[in-house]
Amino acid sequence: MGSDVWRVQESEYPAQAGAEERLRFLLRYAVLAPSGHNAQPWRFRVADGRVWLYADRRPGAPIQKGWRGRFSGRRGRRLPVADPEDRELTISCGAALFYLRLAMRYFGQAETVEALPDPHDPDLLAVVHPAGPHAPDDTDRALFGAIRRRFTHRAPFQDTPVPPALKHMLQWLAEHEGAGFHCLSEPAAKEPVADVVADGDLQQGGDAAFRRELSKWVRTNLTRRGTGMPGYAFGLGLLPSLVAPGMLRWVNWGSGQARRDRQLVLQAPTLAALTTPRDGIACWLTAGQALAAVLLRAAGDGVQAAYLNQAVQVPELRERLRATLGSQDRPQVLLRMGYAAAHRAATPRLGVAAVVD
Repeated sequence: MGSDVWRVQESEYPAQAGAEERLRFLLRYAVLAPSGHNAQPWRFRVADGRVWLYADRRPGAPIQKGWRGRFSGRRGRRLPVADPEDRELTISCGAALFYLRLAMRYFGQAETVEALPDPHDPDLLAVVHPAGPHAPDDTDRALFGAIRRRFTHRAPFQDTPVPPALKHMLQWLAEHEGAGFHCLSEPAAKEPVADVVADGDLQQGGDAAFRRELSKWVRTNLTRRGTGMPGYAFGLGLLPSLVAPGMLRWVNWGSGQARRDRQLVLQAPTLAALTTPRDGIACWLTAGQALAAVLLRAAGDGVQAAYLNQAVQVPELRERLRATLGSQDRPQVLLRMGYAAAHRAATPRLGVAAVVD
């Protein structure tokens, strides 16, 4: 649990073991996928040489030690205030699905995905079937090699522009997964997006329920939990991280955050919106896979991203963003992208044992 999960080594791959043992090893990469609030809202089942991916919507419960003395890590993963339809939860599961697919290809195994196979079980999002040998190509190797290089950068980016060739590649990758990818780099195009983001901060910062939910996922730098966002992910030292959850919960931070985020949006070398033709679970699962591909390809070239979730979490602002983009598609994720001055420490993750039934 925690940072140890990031230490998985390629040399540990059990190439001579049975199919299920190999799949369990590959899930060690799937759990490194990004997720909203680092909630990691996924569960897996491995049987009959296949992997079942489930959305983890179970209600919250205190983390307790199991009979073997290990923390079970079971806690509600939904964000009912910020994400009442489980849209971002499904996108997060889609990212984990892409990481699993990528790991399979990298280690020489083709895959097929059966999305939403059971209409009577909305939590079952996909079943992944091995589909014979696969020779990893340059794209597989580049994306896989970036898994431990990707992180969320919440500070300002350097002024260096994102190369047009990379933006075209990110667009191609998103479209290959079934999503759209819109880049905005000119100041005139970023200005209305900055207004949308700032208005989102004002609304969410003034909402006591939203603040309470957010505060539950912000951790101190001493945390030993495998989920949530430690203070160091925001650039906070130990002492500020100890008071951050309480400040987030009890103080209306909307105005100050709106000013800061507006500047971050205008300063960002590139803004990027990931879109899908429609809404719904299938489109959200597609968006998550496209997001994972885009973030990994960008990180491989040293470009990191930060989420501007407020613009897509508030319904009326999501429509404003859609109009600003001039697209009929639904915006699912809004990012600012650029080169980070320094690498940020990885956020904790739950190990495979905590998320495999």
